[in-house]
Amino acid sequence: MIRRKHTDRNAATDELSAWIRQHPETWENDVAPLDQQRLDDFTQTVLLRAQQLSGLDAKAVRHRRRRRWIVGVSLSMALVTAGGVGVAALFRGGQPSKPQLGVVCQDLLGEGRNMIVLPATDDPIGDCSALWREGRFTKPGDSDISIPELTACISANGEIIQVQPLSLGNCGELGLREADEQLDAQSKQLVAFADRITEEVNLTEPCLNAAAASTRSQRVVDDFQLEGWRVEIRPDSVSATCTKAAVIVEQRTVQIAQYNQ
Repeated sequence: MIRRKHTDRNAATDELSAWIRQHPETWENDVAPLDQQRLDDFTQTVLLRAQQLSGLDAKAVRHRRRRRWIVGVSLSMALVTAGGVGVAALFRGGQPSKPQLGVVCQDLLGEGRNMIVLPATDDPIGDCSALWREGRFTKPGDSDISIPELTACISANGEIIQVQPLSLGNCGELGLREADEQLDAQSKQLVAFADRITEEVNLTEPCLNAAAASTRSQRVVDDFQLEGWRVEIRPDSVSATCTKAAVIVEQRTVQIAQYNQ
């Protein structure tokens, strides 16, 4: 269940529709056939992004950081691929493979859960506890705010950190890996890299054309000295006058795609 605050159904639909229009990593699905796995993954992606848009407030992060993260994490959602390994390898110990996607705080597992997604943090349990303390997971009409003991695990797909009450089971009992207490240097580098791409390409106004976005993205890749990473312009976007950049972790690629304002 998606938690929406201070919005009606039409407003929520408009918000989600606006997100889809703004994020090129989802547009490929309009022309590429989807098997069931890709369709399921895409559906989960849209739901997760909806949580990110609705779950943040000024108490979570500063406005500028929040705006940059929402744009960055959305545009950086990796396309579903069957191949390579990115900067943060899949199933790398207690580290998420896509730390730039943030942390999922949830009160239950599976259907019916309430989720709030926060930016990447070195204290996922502490930040999620703060949400419980604020009453963000309290049932309507319940004045008693209780803060359960929480546990941080790596999600089943290895991509993000999820935090939920320990009473639901520890990570091992849930078939998950326990998350490290903090992001390591490699994960922090990927978060910083995605932030920088967002800042220098996706938040730039007026919108950059394909060549300019590619040049700026390459400069960021060079500055971070990311081995094996490259910048590519999608074939359908070579002549685009307005583009955005998506960080595709599995392919070690920053992909430039047209954006319809």
